[in-house]
Amino acid sequence: MLTMQEMPGRSVGVPNQAFVERRLVAILAADVVGFSRMIGEDEVGAVERLRELRGQIVEPLIAEQSGRIFKLMGDGMLAEFRVQSWRCAPLSESKIP
Repeated sequence: MLTMQEMPGRSVGVPNQAFVERRLVAILAADVVGFSRMIGEDEVGAVERLRELRGQIVEPLIAEQSGRIFKLMGDGMLAEFRVQSWRCAPLSESKIP
């Protein structure tokens, strides 16, 4: 049996765990500028518009760049991309009116 130091490949030994897979990713943190103001003016309309933008523009762009949303927080989100997919943020900014 190999010890953690002897095991080749992409994994790192951690006490009490056999392997930890390492990945190099870029994290995108985004939120809607002025969303609190929009909620104050029209709560139902602001939430509907946010869902529409996320479903029609943001999620498809992230998927096109092989990314995934891993946390939603109100009007904010965190997404991860393989390092080669860093182009998504400028693309999304240019498509959102």
